[in-house]
Amino acid sequence: MADHRCLTFLLFLRGLYFLFALRKTDQNLGLKDIYILGLFPLEGAWNGGMSIQPATEIAIDYVNEHANVLPGYRLKMIWENTMCNPGLGVKIIAETICEDQKFLAVLGDGCSIVSKAVAEVVHFWNLVQISYMSTSSALSNKRKFPYFFRVANPEQKLNYPRIEVLKYFNWTKVTTVHQSYQLYATMIEELGKLMTRENITITKQYQFSEDPKPIVDLLKVSWSAYPRIIFSCFFITYQSLNPKLAI
Repeated sequence: MADHRCLTFLLFLRGLYFLFALRKTDQNLGLKDIYILGLFPLEGAWNGGMSIQPATEIAIDYVNEHANVLPGYRLKMIWENTMCNPGLGVKIIAETICEDQKFLAVLGDGCSIVSKAVAEVVHFWNLVQISYMSTSSALSNKRKFPYFFRVANPEQKLNYPRIEVLKYFNWTKVTTVHQSYQLYATMIEELGKLMTRENITITKQYQFSEDPKPIVDLLKVSWSAYPRIIFSCFFITYQSLNPKLAI
């Protein structure tokens, strides 16, 4: 008798499982899948995509779990690692657009040099591009990049609060250190123009390609001879974080 009761209970549980599974399937019926193409740099000059890509997946799950956000639709993402390489970014766009899968928009890239290269081509397919990080001022050109948008301020716009900090503390002499990317070279050039208007002097300007350590060592040696206010601009990868480089 007990065996029959146990079997009946198990069959009941199995019935509940199929009932809830069917209900979940019914809830998903009629939903239209829409796809976005995600571009994330997981390696290269900047590998911030390592943290942004998982966060994006969480955000997409949140959207899909709340039917009132995109009623009638289910958001999906196919993503690729651009390696912070503009050539690879364009290659990914060319390959994915030639496939049968249709995309509503492009999310990315995090590196400005990749976003710029991608933005120069995706508008020919009427694809909206939204970057989560690219800060190059060149991307503000709406005539050249009509479908490009971003959620981060252009690097050049941040020069104004930098100037206000200098004025607040009455700092009139500054040294700059930047990596040899157009993004940072343009930002430093614009910063220099603003400093000239405010009678602030850039006493020394240093530039490096990959390894900043020689410049850091030089600043340590000549610490007493140069100003102690230093603006630095460069990419940081998670693997390259080294507290010993601190000035």
